[in-house]
Amino acid sequence: MKGENGWLDFYRRKYHAVVPAYHLNKEHWNSVILDGTVPEEEICDMIRQSYHLTKKKGIQSNRGR
Repeated sequence: MKGENGWLDFYRRKYHAVVPAYHLNKEHWNSVILDGTVPEEEICDMIRQSYHLTKKKGIQSNRGR
């Protein structure tokens, strides 16, 4: 999941099941191993944060440029 640097490090230190993403930029992405050690509420918070960081800001037209 995508996150802000401070939060990525926080979750990595707090839970051994949160690790730098294997196949993405490790400075911006975490992977979560679903082994039951990370509370569901925390996972939902990470998902919400990731969604807000990655959602499209709106479609801008290239016409007339």
